Amino acid sequence: MGVTSGSAATANASGAPVYGIASTPTDNISWFIGWQGDVAIAVMANGTDPAAVAGRFFHNAHSTS
Repeated sequence: MGVTSGSAATANASGAPVYGIASTPTDNISWFIGWQGDVAIAVMANGTDPAAVAGRFFHNAHSTS
């Protein structure tokens, strides 16, 4: 089913389901590790939502293929 709730939910993108996990922010730094199909990504962010960054990446990767 993929990510549908919690802090990783913003990683959802068009196409295949996105699977992953996000950290709880510590000192304003957080991370997301996940995959969609055969593409995996790790994002570490300071003050922004890393799952959303991953979601934009997956969306853009999907729209250019």
